[in-house]
Amino acid sequence: GSAGADDRAGPPRAPLAVAASGAAPAARRLGPLIDPGWLFLIPGVALIAFTVIIPAQHDLEEARYFKSRVQAVQDHRDERIGNYQRYLEALERGDENLIRSLAATQLNQADQRFAPLLQPEDTTRVSASVFTQLEPKPLVLPERPVKPMSTLERWATQDDTRVWLLAAGAMCILLGLLPPTRRR
Repeated sequence: GSAGADDRAGPPRAPLAVAASGAAPAARRLGPLIDPGWLFLIPGVALIAFTVIIPAQHDLEEARYFKSRVQAVQDHRDERIGNYQRYLEALERGDENLIRSLAATQLNQADQRFAPLLQPEDTTRVSASVFTQLEPKPLVLPERPVKPMSTLERWATQDDTRVWLLAAGAMCILLGLLPPTRRR
């Protein structure tokens, strides 16, 4: 017990004396260049960030997909309404071609001066409705893009593995924040 007290009160040790004299500052450095805690802290922060960002990115992609579907439906409806609007305007202003076409198809009263270019083989199957001509092309909805998922994406988007990623990231951050050990 008394030998330890004598060491503390005794003369300075040799490495301190050398470092104080400025002869060898590299000899005094005993630890690594950087704190090893950073090797845990940075991956822990990255793991938690990816665990939060990847599901948000998937939600954004899904929202964009549904937006494109809704936009396609809206464009189709706008085209349909535009066709009907133009037809109504032509009817209200008394467009001669439209009136002649309606008289021929609806009333079966074709002008003798005009003859059809193509004769239908079976006139009972020809529709007299004007609405089929007003309808736009059939609606084609965009399909969901399919892309391969990485292991990290799969783990970050599944509820049972996401908790483990968050726990692993938190553990890495905790280990990175612990103070370094000191040699005795």
